[in-house]
Amino acid sequence: MSPNPRTCVGCRRKDVRENLVRIAARDSAAEVDEQATIPGRGAWIHPDPGCLNRANRAHAFERALRAQNLDMTKIGLWLESIVSRDVHDGASQEAKKAGRNPMGTR
Repeated sequence: MSPNPRTCVGCRRKDVRENLVRIAARDSAAEVDEQATIPGRGAWIHPDPGCLNRANRAHAFERALRAQNLDMTKIGLWLESIVSRDVHDGASQEAKKAGRNPMGTR
């Protein structure tokens, strides 16, 4: 583990920075800070729907970022894009293993 692990606000497990994504508050909205350059407080989370759901239920982002009534729309959209990309990539890998074209044609 790196010398400075971060804690996921969803599952509360410590992990290396490379496995987590920083979330920052900007104009009362939570934003994904993939480059970790947005100034101010940040909250770290695994790019996993379960971690995001747990963090939302526990109001972990509001506590970690010291902000009330954060708009989480951008975070939800970002996570949906991650999940759909992973699902598509997984289907492509399975198709390649089976000798099929990932686009469904032969």
